[in-house]
Amino acid sequence: MTLERRPGEGVRRNAHTLGAVRFDPTDRLPGPWRRIVVEVTPEGLTADWGTTPDKTERIGEWGVGELTALANQRAAPFGPPPPTGWSPRAPLGVCAIGCAISVRNVVLEPLP
Repeated sequence: MTLERRPGEGVRRNAHTLGAVRFDPTDRLPGPWRRIVVEVTPEGLTADWGTTPDKTERIGEWGVGELTALANQRAAPFGPPPPTGWSPRAPLGVCAIGCAISVRNVVLEPLP
């Protein structure tokens, strides 16, 4: 999933991006906090982006097949991927390239 600021352009996707959203950054700091919600299940994952403090919009939904294909594609330059398969208990990370981010209030909640 990619969150990117590109004035005057749409969101640019590449082979390593499952979903993306364009947003307008704040013109002063500190800016508003934005909510990102990622729900991970045995069937795949969904991602929502906070357009306002109280509202989110769906960025995308990805099944196990799409997630596995992306993981295999990303691992290809380093040799065959390990045969681990999809696991909703696998690590989840945040990557920031060419920017700075602040993260607060990470909440992990088990699904019913």
